[in-house]
Amino acid sequence: MQWTCANSWCTQSFEVTDDDLKFLDRVSPVFNGKKELIPPPTLCPDCRQQRRWVTRNEQTLFRRTCDFSGKPMISLFAPDSPYIVYSQESYRSDAWNGMTAGRPFDFSRPFFDQFHELLLVVPRRGLQQDATSENCDYTTFGGGNKNCYMTAACMYCQDVYYSTRCVMTKDAVDSFLCVKGELLYECIYCIQCYHTYYCKDCYNCHDSVLLDHCHNCSHCIACTNLRNKEYHIYNKLVTPEEFEAEEKRLLAGGIEEEQRRFDAWKLTLPCLFAHLTRAENVTGDYIDSAKNCFECFGIQIDAEDCRYCQFCGMQTHDFMDALMTGLGDLFYETAGVGPGHQCAFLTYAEEVNEVYYSNDILRCRSCFGCTGIQNKSHCILNRQYTKKEYEEFVPRIIAHMRKTGEYGEFFPIRIATHPYNDTVAQEYFPLRKEDVEARSWAWRDERDDPTSVSGESGKTFKYVTQELAFYQKMGIPPPKLHPQERHRRRARQCNPHHLWARDCRKCGKRIMTSYAPDRPEIVYCENCYLKEVY
Repeated sequence: MQWTCANSWCTQSFEVTDDDLKFLDRVSPVFNGKKELIPPPTLCPDCRQQRRWVTRNEQTLFRRTCDFSGKPMISLFAPDSPYIVYSQESYRSDAWNGMTAGRPFDFSRPFFDQFHELLLVVPRRGLQQDATSENCDYTTFGGGNKNCYMTAACMYCQDVYYSTRCVMTKDAVDSFLCVKGELLYECIYCIQCYHTYYCKDCYNCHDSVLLDHCHNCSHCIACTNLRNKEYHIYNKLVTPEEFEAEEKRLLAGGIEEEQRRFDAWKLTLPCLFAHLTRAENVTGDYIDSAKNCFECFGIQIDAEDCRYCQFCGMQTHDFMDALMTGLGDLFYETAGVGPGHQCAFLTYAEEVNEVYYSNDILRCRSCFGCTGIQNKSHCILNRQYTKKEYEEFVPRIIAHMRKTGEYGEFFPIRIATHPYNDTVAQEYFPLRKEDVEARSWAWRDERDDPTSVSGESGKTFKYVTQELAFYQKMGIPPPKLHPQERHRRRARQCNPHHLWARDCRKCGKRIMTSYAPDRPEIVYCENCYLKEVY
């Protein structure tokens, strides 16, 4: 069936498919033997994704004191934030109990207003970390890291700085979504690459500069669509001496001008419509090892039957509208959740089962509207109930939420815990201050804030010792742009999480691609692209 997005500034037409409805039927909770069916979404996939990304501040850190210990700490929350914020050590201690803030449900008021009030009195985590990293005080949303600085959502990395969503990577700066790499600088979507600079969408390449969509290449500069080549510049064979001279020139400071020339030249060559590896019955981009996934992005490692998901992986089965979620099944409208089973409208939770409309909880089951609790079951708004009371009470709350139009909706942006422009939403769905405030959402004015660790573009910034050692090792001058601006430039190089119908420029076959029809790239289907590069 066709729907119109309920957001007045959008009103985009979107389809709710039979498969969507079947999924919602499976994920809907059951109380006292009666299923409380989750209604179809009222917002389009883009607006739903935007609403989830608002829950995630990855890049903007502040200096403040822990509200429990009074000790200085690094936090995702500014000192003037209205929330109670604890350091990682204090948050994970047994010295406080989120259940003390429990309260009865008020049927005269909307659920989201009551939940927001609970968020204001139950402590927030200063940084989202899982206590498995070493010497990574300035990192967030990651685990298993060592000696990392200003990274977000990185896993099992070492000596990585100013990078995002890298996995098993060592000695890297200013990189995004790189896997099993080493000595990387300004690389995006690179896998198993070594000693590379300004490379994008590359696999198993080394000792190269400015590559795009190259596989198994070495000692190459400004090349695209190459396979199994060495000593090439602009896809033409050169001598080792010519390569070394050009590499020296670029790394000494000529990279910015060459980047512009390279970007213009690439537009004369075809590009692949999507990056799908070991993917069966899949639409989306950057997907590896997945089956029956629809409009998904950044999905990998045994994902199956997922819809409208971003950066989910590791045994994700039966997901819809989820981001940064894994190790579970039957998740709907979640962000940063896993492992778990049959959960909906949930953010930043671990080891959860049948939990709904909750935030930042650990090892809980059968909870509704809770935050900051651990090892609990049958709780509502952080208040304990018996199993019988819980089974009888939650359907009454859901009936109330149906009347207020809240049931089936994810947490509204108006109660987000971070200002819009501090979240990942601003990267994928950029807005101006006046547009954000017109929607009654929060905005943080960019200013020279002495508490800010990240700072703002155009402001002064400092280099850390380890970072300078990396630049010396790589033979490049330290960057002159602020880290936030460098991050924004990388983000702009990535395609949006949206698909358009477009014809292959070569054969005319209809394809679904993240390259919008009005973009200048020459886009080929997989068959035509492979014939071109091999």
